[in-house]
Amino acid sequence: MLTDSATTVKVNTDTASLIRVTNDEVNLEIDLETGEASVVGGNTSHVKGIHSAFRWQGREYNTEHYQSHKLKSQEVVVREGFGKGVHVVILHESSLLPQLEQYFYIYESSSFVLMQIVIASDEEIKANRMAVIQTKSVSLGGESAQPDEPSILRVPYDNDKWVRYTVVKPPMDTESYEVTAIFAPESRRGIIMGSITHKVWKTGIRIKSERSHHLYS
Repeated sequence: MLTDSATTVKVNTDTASLIRVTNDEVNLEIDLETGEASVVGGNTSHVKGIHSAFRWQGREYNTEHYQSHKLKSQEVVVREGFGKGVHVVILHESSLLPQLEQYFYIYESSSFVLMQIVIASDEEIKANRMAVIQTKSVSLGGESAQPDEPSILRVPYDNDKWVRYTVVKPPMDTESYEVTAIFAPESRRGIIMGSITHKVWKTGIRIKSERSHHLYS
């Protein structure tokens, strides 16, 4: 466990299979039995059942396909613009797949989690699609018996003059580029998901649902 003297971000690894990281604004849980992660905000909005995925040799694989999930490292980090925080690395291994590493960053007094993935192999490999976050459980929180209908912000590519910023509601199948906001207009609760930086690939965030009040992202 990282102590309070190092950072106000707390990392609890007391159990063999569950890692908890919190800064009192956001809570991250990583289940080493299933390879899933969950992020819960202070207003109970959450993204649960998070996997990371990639397409390799014509098939898509995610962290659920791996035999072993383990904590590789944890350390205090300081990054300009973010301050002091904690960096946790989870290693996923299988005899038939390239290694997959997930990097999680939580900073003091920040209500967000940063994620990054790395695919590694002793041999040259090619992956034409990587999904850092893949989930079927997104909630905007709240205790109302009839929760707000979620709205989704669709952002166009920066070089696309034919597509405009728009807001869509389920049921739908849409893709936003670099960033999206999932929000409830009445309660004002929301979740922002997107990329911080990119060098070559553009980031597409696909969100779909076949019925109202439910989302897949």
